Amino acid sequence: MAESTDARGGIVIVGGGAAGTACAQALSAAGGRAVLIDARPEPAELPPLSKSLFADDLDLRPHPRELPGIEALAGTVERIAEDAVHLADGTAVPYGTLVLATGLRPRPAPPALRGAHLVSDAEAARGLRAQAPGRELGILGSGFLALEAARGAADAGLTPTVHLRGALPLPGLHPHTARAVRDLHAAAGVRFAPYDPEPAPAAHPLWLAAVGAEPALPPLPQGWQSDVRGFAEVDAWLRIIGAGGRAYAIGDAAHVLRGPMAGYPPTAAESVALSQGAWLGARLADPRLGGGDEPGPDEPGAGEAVAAWTDVPWHWSFQGPVRVFTAGMPASSADPDAVIVGDLSVGRGQALLFESRGDDAELVGAETLGPPPAHTAARRVLAARLEGGAGEGRAQLTRGEAAREGFDLRQWARAHRG
Repeated sequence: MAESTDARGGIVIVGGGAAGTACAQALSAAGGRAVLIDARPEPAELPPLSKSLFADDLDLRPHPRELPGIEALAGTVERIAEDAVHLADGTAVPYGTLVLATGLRPRPAPPALRGAHLVSDAEAARGLRAQAPGRELGILGSGFLALEAARGAADAGLTPTVHLRGALPLPGLHPHTARAVRDLHAAAGVRFAPYDPEPAPAAHPLWLAAVGAEPALPPLPQGWQSDVRGFAEVDAWLRIIGAGGRAYAIGDAAHVLRGPMAGYPPTAAESVALSQGAWLGARLADPRLGGGDEPGPDEPGAGEAVAAWTDVPWHWSFQGPVRVFTAGMPASSADPDAVIVGDLSVGRGQALLFESRGDDAELVGAETLGPPPAHTAARRVLAARLEGGAGEGRAQLTRGEAAREGFDLRQWARAHRG
């Protein structure tokens, strides 16, 4: 069996997407070393790729591979053992510290649409573009990718029809926001078909399936915890629970179950992947903070003084001229009675999400349509809350304040900047 000697006793990162690359870059910048394993011949940033599917030029931004101290290894991971990563070609890559940053993989299209295109990498995007010019396009899905593709197709002169998987698009958003986004796209020529569990393949000559994604984790050793959906369960320091402190999971495939971020559901957002990757890479580069060759403890000891990873989850989706931002808790984790600020119907407003119905309920999330400043203000307010701002004497935005006529979150954030 082949073995990569450079990896012996060192750090191995599985996955060369946003999280894995950010971790490798932080390690490299601090003089660290690691092996970075990825099966894709051309790993690229997916957000700009999906948003430019039908533009004149495909926005292809490859993730960097040539980093000082980082050995890039092409290979498909077959399984993870307690001390090595096993590849499909028989290679075993030993590790002292393991970072799983495998991200998500697209769910397959329903059997009736087996020939539908999936957009998972640069090659898939090029294949769709080659067949799309001037054609009618059916899009199966309700999420961000489906709407980004639909609006891009409409703006490029195609005739897109979105076959929803429920009553509204963007099921993770508040219904007021989702309706506004749907209506803005419909006015621009995007058609929306009601939910059909088995859409007819003959309805369109070309199909794109964007029916969600699932964690792309390889089989893990017994005792390493993952939930029923396949997310690796990690502690406040992003260590896989049950792995003895030597294995981490970051990015879209990880679910934080302990510490200040424990209340947040898994977030498929590039911002979270980049934040976790950079945080973990910097930590692993410093042996005093639990990195290095030896497995760390289940929890940092008194001498480590390592703060847990914390950051406000946020997401952006540019759907033609429609700008959609989210920050903090999703609508499903907040009180359903959102406070609407501005005018969502024209693409310039916010749905402010609160923990409960009372006037003293604090802001826990925000959905923004329009230019970034209002979204940036929401992130700043939510970050103060996450950092324990209320305990430090800093004011927290309440429902009662937000519901006042003429309320402007940007003004409030400036007035209460700590």
